[in-house]
Amino acid sequence: MINLILCKTIPYAVKTLTYVSKWSMAYVSLTRLHKTTIKESILTSKHLSNADKKQTLFYTVCMFCVIASTTTEIFFHQLVKTKESMVQCVINYSMFWSRFDTVLLFIHHLVPFVIYVYSFLMTIRLLAQSKSSTQKQSFSVTFLKQIQKCKNQLISPFLMLISTLPQLIIVFAVDCDQWYNMWLRHLILAMYLIAHTPEVLTFILLIYPSTVYKCAFQQTIIGKRLSTILK
Repeated sequence: MINLILCKTIPYAVKTLTYVSKWSMAYVSLTRLHKTTIKESILTSKHLSNADKKQTLFYTVCMFCVIASTTTEIFFHQLVKTKESMVQCVINYSMFWSRFDTVLLFIHHLVPFVIYVYSFLMTIRLLAQSKSSTQKQSFSVTFLKQIQKCKNQLISPFLMLISTLPQLIIVFAVDCDQWYNMWLRHLILAMYLIAHTPEVLTFILLIYPSTVYKCAFQQTIIGKRLSTILK
């Protein structure tokens, strides 16, 4: 019974947290774009408060949809005995649910990436327009300078997408009958571990290279304690 519970909950938790992290990055990028857009607008604190409430509600609804979309992991995972009399946790989809899961896989990996890159480039564009007008520089030069300055924010989503490509390829290249090949099991396991590597290295990829994020982290309790230990 415990093995069955773990078989259903662990894949669900891993997939859900992965998708939540990707959509959260997309949401943060959209929020940053929205803040940049209204930065020069004359808004009262009441309007800003209402906007924050709407953004929070939108994020909550999105996260609920993301969590609900992965519930198939709970319903279709089951324990089966292999030819070697071993018990394995496998997912048994019908043709419809298999295609549905494949579509969701691409949506959860590609759509947040596109949103993040679009929001990032639009934010840089707005900043470049503002600075080019005040500093009397060409827009293209200012835009490239802003890209160079904030390039660390663009590297991470590309690394996350590249790391998930082998996992996406395996979805179409590997058949269930090939699962009995030991080398293929190890390859699939390695691909899944590689896919989650950027999320484990979030501090190194996002926080440490950024001067703003690094300074903000150093002001936290954990950052202060780490600074004391390293000194």
